[in-house]
Amino acid sequence: MLKYLKEITSTKAVIQFDGMVKNTYTGLVAGKTYFVDANGQPPLTPPSPPISGKTYIQPIGVAMDANVLKLNPSKQMIILHG
Repeated sequence: MLKYLKEITSTKAVIQFDGMVKNTYTGLVAGKTYFVDANGQPPLTPPSPPISGKTYIQPIGVAMDANVLKLNPSKQMIILHG
């Protein structure tokens, strides 16, 4: 999970790779790990396997409280099989 911070030009942007993401998400549960799926849809918890086929998820961080996600993306993808 990356957080888009600002656009510099039409082809350049500032992206946050780690650290605290504050007030972007609400209703997070402190201590829970959050994930993104192959489409980049954040945050998922807990991830659910598909009805059929497979999907990929990536751990992106842990909630510090209801509005703060500490980014620590894993380099490893997890495959969920249906």
